[in-house]
Amino acid sequence: MGAASVTCAAEYIRTLTRWADDFPAPACVGSGREGDVPVDIVAAVLEIPASGVSLEGRRVLIGDDVLATGGTLSATARLVESAGGSVEGIAVVLEIEALGGRSRIDGYPLTVLAAV
Repeated sequence: MGAASVTCAAEYIRTLTRWADDFPAPACVGSGREGDVPVDIVAAVLEIPASGVSLEGRRVLIGDDVLATGGTLSATARLVESAGGSVEGIAVVLEIEALGGRSRIDGYPLTVLAAV
């Protein structure tokens, strides 16, 4: 991916973030693995309570930075559906095509900004 693609992706994320800030989110869920970010940040993110949040009848767009193996997105989609929500689509900034993650999320509309 060239410098122009990275710049485009960064601007897209900033724009999307500004747009999303105008709408109150019913829940904010983050995840991470040790080594990805400092452990104290992971612990803080994973402690965000979601009690009292219902996805029953809600339409959900799942967003992630990278689609690699598809494990995280597949698990997230199943979780949303088990909570009564409907996954309307999945959006990622970057897809690593060689890892075949797209096959794990078949059946969901997928938008990819850049693929390598």
